[in-house]
Amino acid sequence: MAYSEEELHVIKHELRQTIQRQMWSRGWSKSDLVREVNNNKQQDDQHKLHLSDFSSYMDIKGKRTFPISVIDDISKVFELAEGELYHLYFGECYKDDKLIGYRSEDFIFRCIVVDKLDISTKLIGALITKSLSNLNIVYEVVKRLYFDNKLHLGEHLIELIFEKDNNRFSKRLAACYFFRFFILRDRSMEDGNKALVRMLEYLKFMPDDIRMEAYLRIVRFYNAQDDWINTYQYAKELETLATDENFRGEALIYQGFVLRDLENYADAIKVMEQYSTINDYFKNIALKNIYLTQILSGKFQYVDKYLGMFNNKNESMGFPYILDAYVKYNKLNEAVSLLNDFASVIINFEKHSTPFHKKILLHIMSTKAMLHVKNGNIELGVSEAVRAAELADQLGNTKRFKQAVSLIWMYKHLTNGVQDADFLNILTRGVTGNEEIQKSGFDTASCT
Repeated sequence: MAYSEEELHVIKHELRQTIQRQMWSRGWSKSDLVREVNNNKQQDDQHKLHLSDFSSYMDIKGKRTFPISVIDDISKVFELAEGELYHLYFGECYKDDKLIGYRSEDFIFRCIVVDKLDISTKLIGALITKSLSNLNIVYEVVKRLYFDNKLHLGEHLIELIFEKDNNRFSKRLAACYFFRFFILRDRSMEDGNKALVRMLEYLKFMPDDIRMEAYLRIVRFYNAQDDWINTYQYAKELETLATDENFRGEALIYQGFVLRDLENYADAIKVMEQYSTINDYFKNIALKNIYLTQILSGKFQYVDKYLGMFNNKNESMGFPYILDAYVKYNKLNEAVSLLNDFASVIINFEKHSTPFHKKILLHIMSTKAMLHVKNGNIELGVSEAVRAAELADQLGNTKRFKQAVSLIWMYKHLTNGVQDADFLNILTRGVTGNEEIQKSGFDTASCT
């Protein structure tokens, strides 16, 4: 909705009168309010409020309007709820009856963060009515939400851009396909895969900063499914495209993961040594991954070195690889001991719902199933394999699904009625829901 000049004047006047009334009720002068605002800020906050600025903001005949951040600061010292003054802020987004882009962007962002969607919707409507070019303001809000880890709050804005953007090849639209994928990948693997397919068509049209983000998320998405071919392909492409050392380092990390999990240990270590030279952050990660790679190759003298790099067990995400190595080299007592040591960490993983935590949990389940079988506990091994197959199906992890099904099938003659029913249910859902498994057939699945 659009406001007349008279309506905007009334709203601007009412905002200033409300602030003034709050000051009067406390017996504060302008100097008092400015002092309280600055005292309430963090010591390292460089954006102090100056009396001259506040006075000019309060002058309704002046040219300056309140930044939304100052309204937030004033609301805090008045002990008002977040966004309580927002219904009076519309006038600050206008100057000489024209919308101010940066004021509108800041205001929409804050409205969404504090759940004042009715207010932001009105302003967005005014922006779009004025000109479709103002979609760029909406897009900038979406970007800010993404980089502030609040993108899920902006899903309706992404859909608005899809609806209103007439340029099918615009950078803005292409970036929104990434933002949609970013949201949907955590909603379900099926939704994530559908969004990914569409996003890949728009990769080349994305702005450079968003394209790098998109490549990194693609790599992580495929890595969560243990899809080594696509993980490696997009990690190599990201390395080639990266103009930022952090993105280059991430690309090399995932290349190293793939080579390590394919048991190409020598080349994996070479890649790890490459990103160890980027900075101290990557040097630390590289050293941990080199230790894990050495352990996987059977050099167990590195176990204590690896675990010694962490202050507590909850920080170590690589212990499932140590478990792998123990089981692979038939160090079964050590494997059982490791599981006992990390029992609380595993329970903590089970409480999380992110793909990252679920992937680690799936890794643990798969190896535990084989451990039980090697220890002669077939029933426990099959039960753990059933759990692994269910989670693998949920994550779309073809490799782990085949691995679990292969183990169950191998000992099917020893399963009980409940396990048979669970296996049949998983098999039906897995074959129906995963075309790759359906085509390959379960008789070719192998388990390590």
